[in-house]
Amino acid sequence: MNTASGIFVAPAPAELAARRKVIYQQVITALDGVLEWEPGHPLVDRFVDSAPASPDKRCRYSMAFAYLAGDERQRQKGAALLEATELPTFDNHAVAILATLLKVHGSQLPAQTRALLLERLARYAAEAGTEDFRVQGFNDNAPMHCLTTLLFAGDLLGNRALAKLGLERLRDAVAMLERRGVLGEMNSPTYTA
Repeated sequence: MNTASGIFVAPAPAELAARRKVIYQQVITALDGVLEWEPGHPLVDRFVDSAPASPDKRCRYSMAFAYLAGDERQRQKGAALLEATELPTFDNHAVAILATLLKVHGSQLPAQTRALLLERLARYAAEAGTEDFRVQGFNDNAPMHCLTTLLFAGDLLGNRALAKLGLERLRDAVAMLERRGVLGEMNSPTYTA
C-alpha cells in the first residue's frame, strides 16, 4: 500500500517471486502435515471432503501451485492433489484457479493429469460466461475470475467463442477501471501475494 496515495501498488516481480517462495514453502509444510503421501497411493487424505477441517476445492487447487513450482517429487504430489480434487459443480473461483494452473504449469503436468484437468475445465468454462459474472464495479472478484477462465479456457481448449467472450469481458473491466480507477475486491494482497 502506498500510504501517500492510499493506492495498493503491486510489488516488483523479484519481490513477488521471493514472497511466493516463502509462501509456497509454508503451504507445503502445512499441507504435508494434513495429507499422507504414500508410494503407490499418491494421495490419501486424512479428512473426507465434507469434514469442516478439509480445505475446499479452490484452496486445494491454490495449494497445488506450491507443489508444482517445486522439485520433481513435489510436482508429483501436486499432480496427485489435483487429480484427487474433483469439481462436482461449478465454482467460479476454483475453475479460474484451474485454468490458471493449466496455463502456468500445464506443460509440466503428467499427460493423464493434464487431460483430466482439461476435461474439468471444458465441463465448466462456459458457465463463466453467464450474465451473472459481468464486471459491475462491486464485488468484482468473481467476474474477474470468470474473465480469466474465459480467456485461458478459450486458449487452452481452442474455443474461439470463449476467448472472444473473455476479451469482451476484459474490455468491460478496462472501461470500468478507467471510470473508477479501482476494482472492487480485487486490489488486496489476497490477490497479489
